[in-house]
Amino acid sequence: MAASPKTIKTNSPASATLQAPQDSFGRSLVGWLMPAHVAIIFIGYLLLKAPHAMPAGEEMGSVRALFSSVNAATLTGFQQPADIDKYLPLGQATIFSLIVIGTIFSFVIGGLAGTRILRQRYTDARVNVSALILEAGAIGVGTLLLLFDKDRTVWQAIFVSASAIGNCGLTIGILPTMTGWETHLVLLPLMAIGGFGLPVIMELFDAITGRSRLSRYSKTALGLAAWSFIGATILLFAARSWAGNYPSDTPYRGQQIRELLAASAAGAINTRTAGMALEDLTRLSRIVIWSMIGLMAIGAASAGSAGGIKTTTLFEIFRGVRRALSNQPPGRLFGIALVWLAAYCLTATIALLLLLQKLPETPPEKILFNVISALSNVGLSHERLTLDPFYGYVLSVTMLIGRLGPLTILWWIVDTAPDADSLVG
Repeated sequence: MAASPKTIKTNSPASATLQAPQDSFGRSLVGWLMPAHVAIIFIGYLLLKAPHAMPAGEEMGSVRALFSSVNAATLTGFQQPADIDKYLPLGQATIFSLIVIGTIFSFVIGGLAGTRILRQRYTDARVNVSALILEAGAIGVGTLLLLFDKDRTVWQAIFVSASAIGNCGLTIGILPTMTGWETHLVLLPLMAIGGFGLPVIMELFDAITGRSRLSRYSKTALGLAAWSFIGATILLFAARSWAGNYPSDTPYRGQQIRELLAASAAGAINTRTAGMALEDLTRLSRIVIWSMIGLMAIGAASAGSAGGIKTTTLFEIFRGVRRALSNQPPGRLFGIALVWLAAYCLTATIALLLLLQKLPETPPEKILFNVISALSNVGLSHERLTLDPFYGYVLSVTMLIGRLGPLTILWWIVDTAPDADSLVG
């Protein structure tokens, strides 16, 4: 029997009381979306093992097919020995479908939870439709802009645009450089939008069209995104300058500074979200690599396509500590944020110890980089991953935890913290 509508208060000053959507629809949808996502990963695994997915002689084994399916569906995007360009049409279509489905999956589940937590006035139907419109619109606009490069095909532009809004590092065709206009005017904006989270994007649209004003949470999330971008850019600029990691070998100091600033700005977003292979990480110094590890762990905002601990989680921890020091109750959301932070650190530690034990000859720093990249669903690595079974299975599980863990945390907040005013996870 369907639940009866109930009157709720909203964060929007444009409306005092509105009829809430039937709670059972969103919950039942999430109830089957979670297992459906796992089932889609298994279907992707079967398709990637099929004879017509790869060229003759390069067929995927079980471990590589499973890793590739999880890698795409969780929007991580580790680079593997074979470029996706070399996949046969079935293989390319499978990877593309997993990216698109994974992106919509994250937007829908995160959006349904976020609108409930923040007591927004959006119905479940509007959340679902908004997720589809955002995905289609981002791919469409990104494709049109990327086609200004005459050397890029329509299919390549569509694929790269889908990866950008999904914050997935998998691409086909030649990528623009860290300082290229396509990176800064197309890819980075799409990555940032995907990292805002669907509740913020929906409120932004309503604010732009004059329907309502931004809630306090949306202002906070956008402010955190801006300050994270500025802080990460400064950090990478300082680290690259200290190590002499300039994008090019131009002898002109002014040109070097401009290119270094552009590369640092690109890394400030790409490192925390999509993880596209815009540059060769083997050229970067240890101080830059360690800076990237920290940025990958932070990630973007909740209820979006990016991974990581999330800027909103760290903000809630900071706010809770400040309240505790002021002799005020920190709130239940503070405790949930600490649980997610502890779960993230514990997962990273277990994965790191397992791989250190199995791969004693691999530098620990490189293993840690890949573990954080997997857990934060970033997909950056020093080199293309050639996997043995154990390495592939550990990273696959780590990627799944990184994608499903934050969404589970959001729905935990829905059930246990009805008075929450922020998103965690």
